[in-house]
Amino acid sequence: MQWRVNIPPLTRVLLALLVAFSVSYQALRFGADADRTTGHYLALIPQWALFTPWVYFTATYCEQNPITFLIAGATILYGGKYLERAWGSLELGKFILIVTLLPNFVASLIYVLLFALSRNADLALVVIQGSVALQGAFIVAFKQLVPEHTVTILRGAVKIRVKHFPSLFLAANSLSGILLGTDTALVLAWVGFLTSWTYLRFYKKHPDLSSASTGGNQLRGDASETFAFAYFWPDAIQGPVAAVADGIYSALVALRICTPFSAEDVEIGNEQATARGEGGLPNLLNHDSSRSGRNKQEESERRRALALKALDQRLQAASTNNQPQPTIGMTEHLLDCDNSNPGNFANRPKEEVRAAAQKGGETSTTGGFASMDSDKQKNIASQGGQASSGSFEPGSEKAKEAGRKAVVLSAVEDTLKDQNHDTTPTAYFAALLALLSQSIVPPDGVVNKDLASSVVYLLDLIISHVPAALLRSKFSQILASLGPTLTNQDAEAPLLRSSIGCLDSLLLAQDSTAWALSQSQISPRRAVAGLLTLASDHRPKVRKRTQDAIAHVLTHPPPSPAIDHPVADMCAEAALRTLSDTLAASGAKKRKSKDHMQEQNQPSLIHALQLVKTVASASRGWPSKNIEQLCEVLLGVSRSNNEYLALAALEVFEIMFTGMADHLSASKLPRLMEAVSELKPSHNDSHLLPPWIAVVSRGYDVSAQINPDETFYKLPALFEMVSEYLSSASHDIRLSASECLISFLVNCVPDHVITNPSGTDGKVSEKLARAAEDLLSVKYQSAWMEVFHVEAAFCEALRWKANPLARNIVAAIGELRASVSFNGKKEADSVLGKAITSMGPEAVLQILPLNLRTPQNGQGGRAWLLPLLRDNVINTNLAHFRAEFIPLSEAMYQRVIDYSDNEKTMEIKIYETIVQQIWALFPGYCNLPLDLGHAFDQDFAELISNLLYAQPDLRADVCRGLQTLVDSNREILAVELGDEEIRSRSRITKTIAQANLDHLATFAGNLLAVLFNVYSQTLPQYRGYILQCINAYLSVTSEKELLETFTRVNDLLASALAETISPPPDDRQQPKDRSPNQMPPTSHTLMDLIITLSVYLPLPTFPQLFSLTSRILPLTLDPQLQKKAYKLLPRLANSSNGVLALQTRNQDLQNLLFSSASATSPPARRDRLLAIAATITHLPATDLHFIPSVLSEVVIAAKEVNEKARSAAFDLLVLMGRRMMAGGTIEQSKIPHMDASAPGAEASLEEFFTMISAGLVGSTPHAVSASITALTRVLYEFHSELESNVIENLVSTLELFLTSSNREIVRSCLGFTKVAIVTLPDGIVRPRLASVVPGLMAWSKEHKSRFRAKVKHILERAIRRFGFEAVEQCCPEDGKKLLQNIRKSKERKKRKRGEAKAAGEEAADEEPTRKGRFESEYDAAIYGSEDDDGDSNLASSDDDAGGRKGGRKARKDGPPAAGGNKGTYIVEDPDEPLDLLDRTALGRITSRKPVAVPSTPRNRTAKAQVDVDGKLVFGSPAGGDDDAMAEDTKEEPGDGTLEGGI
Repeated sequence: MQWRVNIPPLTRVLLALLVAFSVSYQALRFGADADRTTGHYLALIPQWALFTPWVYFTATYCEQNPITFLIAGATILYGGKYLERAWGSLELGKFILIVTLLPNFVASLIYVLLFALSRNADLALVVIQGSVALQGAFIVAFKQLVPEHTVTILRGAVKIRVKHFPSLFLAANSLSGILLGTDTALVLAWVGFLTSWTYLRFYKKHPDLSSASTGGNQLRGDASETFAFAYFWPDAIQGPVAAVADGIYSALVALRICTPFSAEDVEIGNEQATARGEGGLPNLLNHDSSRSGRNKQEESERRRALALKALDQRLQAASTNNQPQPTIGMTEHLLDCDNSNPGNFANRPKEEVRAAAQKGGETSTTGGFASMDSDKQKNIASQGGQASSGSFEPGSEKAKEAGRKAVVLSAVEDTLKDQNHDTTPTAYFAALLALLSQSIVPPDGVVNKDLASSVVYLLDLIISHVPAALLRSKFSQILASLGPTLTNQDAEAPLLRSSIGCLDSLLLAQDSTAWALSQSQISPRRAVAGLLTLASDHRPKVRKRTQDAIAHVLTHPPPSPAIDHPVADMCAEAALRTLSDTLAASGAKKRKSKDHMQEQNQPSLIHALQLVKTVASASRGWPSKNIEQLCEVLLGVSRSNNEYLALAALEVFEIMFTGMADHLSASKLPRLMEAVSELKPSHNDSHLLPPWIAVVSRGYDVSAQINPDETFYKLPALFEMVSEYLSSASHDIRLSASECLISFLVNCVPDHVITNPSGTDGKVSEKLARAAEDLLSVKYQSAWMEVFHVEAAFCEALRWKANPLARNIVAAIGELRASVSFNGKKEADSVLGKAITSMGPEAVLQILPLNLRTPQNGQGGRAWLLPLLRDNVINTNLAHFRAEFIPLSEAMYQRVIDYSDNEKTMEIKIYETIVQQIWALFPGYCNLPLDLGHAFDQDFAELISNLLYAQPDLRADVCRGLQTLVDSNREILAVELGDEEIRSRSRITKTIAQANLDHLATFAGNLLAVLFNVYSQTLPQYRGYILQCINAYLSVTSEKELLETFTRVNDLLASALAETISPPPDDRQQPKDRSPNQMPPTSHTLMDLIITLSVYLPLPTFPQLFSLTSRILPLTLDPQLQKKAYKLLPRLANSSNGVLALQTRNQDLQNLLFSSASATSPPARRDRLLAIAATITHLPATDLHFIPSVLSEVVIAAKEVNEKARSAAFDLLVLMGRRMMAGGTIEQSKIPHMDASAPGAEASLEEFFTMISAGLVGSTPHAVSASITALTRVLYEFHSELESNVIENLVSTLELFLTSSNREIVRSCLGFTKVAIVTLPDGIVRPRLASVVPGLMAWSKEHKSRFRAKVKHILERAIRRFGFEAVEQCCPEDGKKLLQNIRKSKERKKRKRGEAKAAGEEAADEEPTRKGRFESEYDAAIYGSEDDDGDSNLASSDDDAGGRKGGRKARKDGPPAAGGNKGTYIVEDPDEPLDLLDRTALGRITSRKPVAVPSTPRNRTAKAQVDVDGKLVFGSPAGGDDDAMAEDTKEEPGDGTLEGGI
């Protein structure tokens, strides 16, 4: 027999090169003249490589010992043969060049870099040779082609799959390089592996193995999941490797070095991997060429037959034994995910099941159904998936169905395992598809209902993760299998829903070619026809699933130039036909039965409308071929008396217009609008006209978004068409028409028509104005109320272009408004107000003059215009105010002066009122004036200054106007819009606004001087608006003028302070209290100005500020001045320079606060706390000792009488806690009264609690009580950040204080107990109920300080959280009556609530919680309870629990108490404790017994509320903060803001 060489050509060449180069290399090495570097002509030596570049190729084929030579030969022989047959000689040649040249070049570069770093000459002379890189590359290629091929060694004793070779190869070379010193092999192995994987993953071209065509489609790279970098490593480290690899890959993609794979690429890659596994590629060690070419279809059929046989055997065995088989992978994830019922996977969300299926059944969880013992498996299967929990009852039909699904899934996974298939979505799909063909046979229908239901359910879960190409190839088979189910009217709903889901995913995978097939063929169109049949099914879940599937298909069209999906017309026709037929049948049935109730209950019509809505929303409006018929049908539906049907029809129109709002579908809109216009109803059709008008309005709204110019040009015609309906006798028609016209004006007038109109735009605007003017004719008199709204919208839409277009409209409405008998004055005022805003007051007053100064003949005065002008003037010319209203004001004021000697008459009062109304217009004229540059000149500034001095009554309006000049322009600069958009709204730009501010800055110095003087002459309660105006002009003042102003004020304050420190003898004897109408001292006024200036001052002035503060704080003679000095520090925190000063001079502030602690007066305590808070906010990390230094003061302040001081102390405690929680070191040696050698302590939250707890050993009950209160507040804030042992120690310590005999301490303990019960974890509080409840009961009979009510509230909270039984078990016998009373009260309330609900009334105790009752959540936790009227129930509580009926009467009739104070009482405020040090306390002593008046808002006498201008405020909630601008008294806000501190 003749021997034939069966080696491909390229492989033979590589073997020849290996032999030739290896022999030559050995000859060169051992030649007579050889030295160490003799072999550099064939091997790679980095030092010589540049002179012999061919060595980058030859070095791979140079082996220096027989063992490596034989390994290299075997690698090239077997690997080359396999790859050359799989790829071809050309592709293998490219691969060989890449994996030989690149690894050798990179290896030499690595050694050159190592030489450069270490200067070791041996590294430059390292000999790099051998085929290690080639071996690694071949192994990577085998991993791609035959990953599941098993290699047996030692006659089957050792079995290794090819996919594990790369990691073993790299591990062996890495260990060899580290232990044996073969570092070159280590480098070549890793570089060769990475090079070959990169080339095969991203660059190598290969044929499309899954394509049925023979055209030789070429694919680039391999995006399959199994060839990802992480899959080269063991399962245990795949997660970390994947995370690192993904990060590198994302970085390369971001740098645009790599192109990211799309989802379609991954699907194709997975499909190619599957095709390679089934494609009959040549065997690794097979020399028989005839077997290597086995037909792909035969191999697939053989595997499918084996799988079906195994599945059938397992299913039969499972059905016989009623026991599911052990499962792996996917079953573990589905059946054992944090559920005590592993078999009941059907109860899990479908998204989670889909996610598990997408992972191919691979999961990191252990256990599950497969790991259970057989008895437990039998139990789960017998219960149908119901083990210890779940929503199925044992033995129910749903439970049995879930069990059957588990059996099928188990059998599928076992078959995949036996066939050595990975648990990928494709593998599951193939197995389930084979089962589907057995359970559903097209001629016979559903053969096995139970099996079909389970298989289709699992197929629905997995099919969306199968490659689209595979679904396209199996379309006919799947549709034929699902067809009997979809066409069977008796099919069960679960089976139908799963079949619809499968069909949904199947249709999404089809391409344009498949959609082009006709409906008569087995095609996607036939499948959609089946879905449309089910879209009106009587079963809600089936109908919903079908409509969702249709929407899903229509919203994902195949790639094509068409706008709509290929079957959009088909779906639209079917939906429209269904709606028309249903509507016709409904009408016939209605005429036949004449039953008015039939129209209210038409489910089939509602279902048809829902289908139409689904198609409209999914097809970007509606296919243009069917628009006319659809509009006609929908308008017919909308005239129905059924409100739901009418709204549903209008909603379809809304969906259609919304879908056409983008430019892709805009081409459909004209046809739709034409169809709607042709369906114009009768003029008097009150049922159909309103919805038709609404549709027209919405349609042209969308049209204006797409084609604004074209729509605007149509506007006059549309306006006239809709205006005709305003003469209708139906109010609904008139209202719909007016709303439509308003919509036209608001939405269809483009901005460029106002800002940059063309000639055509002007003509269209004139036509529109004439149409709007015609609406005021007698023809539309019955609709004038609606017409006025349209005219207001017209003026607002045209903005300043309304002048002169709306002049006739304003004249007509003004004449109507002046008529005494006219009833629409409110609507007319609205139109005139919009006209004033748009046209400007000058144009309106030219049409409707005021006639106040020189009345014209036959015309009365129009003083009623002044309030309209006040509310609507904006963005106009300030010069008009100077020319029109200032002379009028002077004339009116002159008349007041002329009659000043006479008694005030009504006429004089009218003149005074007119003057005030005129200057009330000034703020509006100052809001973005168009002519500020020339209208606000020196003469006008002098006029304003004189007015401020001479007219105190006008100061509020003048100051507000001056402030508006600055604020309105600053708002323009702060707006984040372009100049064009700003200009279209306000006719000025940011450049103009900045120029206006620069112009005002030139007058700022003089205006500030005037304002300062006026401020000093104004009473404190009327200073707020002046100070705000000062603040506005300080913001635009130059730094030079600021420094000059500060210097003058500071010098004046220094002189005033000298008088305060050493006042004259007469002043020392004067009482401190001042009348509200008495001016404050000069030092107070100057200090207010300093505080206002401080935010804008530069850094060099801050030393003077701090020096000034240090002089004032020790002053005890003037508490109000001291209080203002403390306000300065929080005020500085509002500016960047102030923050920097607080940071740089923090140490000086600390010393200042330390030194002034003893001199702090009671009114200044709150502001001192705020100053401390500002200091701590900017406290350096090295100065944490400041916190414990002032902590005792803050803790004591928690018991302040002043509520705002207490709140400031609580906030400061929280701030301290957060600062301590941030960490750092506390130098205890710097704390006052601490030893200099005290060690430092680490700042922490636990350390902060320890510091506060030190106050529990205080010498006075007040200090102990304050410490408990402080601990309560910080515990409420930080309980979630504390360790449980710290909380337990704190609770156990404070439990002891419940037994104290001091009521003040116990009162604080009760608050702590309530916070503990409300907020602390159950595990900490519940075990301590046994000691807490008896401690509470000890005070349950104490009536002083409302102890009994507080204890009752705490017990109510405890019962609500822990239950009545738990609290009752811990309660002593003498206190159980109180618990019984609480329970009875709750039951009584519950019963009354139920009775009120049954009677249809709202229960009294179900009123919503009053907003603002508690200022914080902490206050709600401390003071809140279940009843708002805790005291009102105390009498009954006392009677029930203590048995004291008639006790009060006995005391009343009995003898008086012993003592000498018979008949003397003190009147107490129920909201605040009595301050005996207050000088008004004597006024509370009375000889009459005070009557307890319930503290309701109706019984309280509250002071009148005023705003910052001193005007009365009505309707503001009682109990609010005091007037922000009032003189500092006892409770002033002082929160650091401008209004709060001065």
